[in-house]
Amino acid sequence: LRRSPRAASGARRRGGSASYLRESAPRDLLCHPWSDCNATENMKSKPYPFYLVIPALVLVDTWQWTPMVALICLAGLSSLPLEPFEAAMIDGANTWQRFWRLTLPMVWPTLLVAVLFRFIDLLKVIEHIYVMTRGGPDNATALLLYYIYEIGFRFWDSAYAAALTLVLLAILGLLALAQFWFLERRVHYQ
Repeated sequence: LRRSPRAASGARRRGGSASYLRESAPRDLLCHPWSDCNATENMKSKPYPFYLVIPALVLVDTWQWTPMVALICLAGLSSLPLEPFEAAMIDGANTWQRFWRLTLPMVWPTLLVAVLFRFIDLLKVIEHIYVMTRGGPDNATALLLYYIYEIGFRFWDSAYAAALTLVLLAILGLLALAQFWFLERRVHYQ
């Protein structure tokens, strides 16, 4: 079980088995085509479908959060009273009239909460970007929160990252207030 001195010196010269594997494995196995693993070499070798990166992120985020939005909407729909719908059916309202005149106005507060949750979650997306693209291709998916992450934890500039976080907080607050102001006009509470 002893290794020969020649094999031991070869492993030391190469930096161990992990670096030998990294140097001998094909590039396609070690990094995504759109990540910056030797980006200039990857760009010259073959073209990559840059137009698929953002739709892939949207698909993953939709797959993750659609059940939560569906549960919020289902809770709002199940809390609606039945009497207005019975009165509308007696008055002769069709399905579309009942939906537009009764269901949608009564579900607006619940939809407002669901839209606000999703809006805030969309600006907090970092794990999908980190796992799938690492900000690539050519910083196409490097959103503000991923940029803050890179500044704070990759370049260790915590003061600048904290300042950018406060800017993001202010932007989120202003957008949430604007969303409430715009959608609140259509919401009628009882």
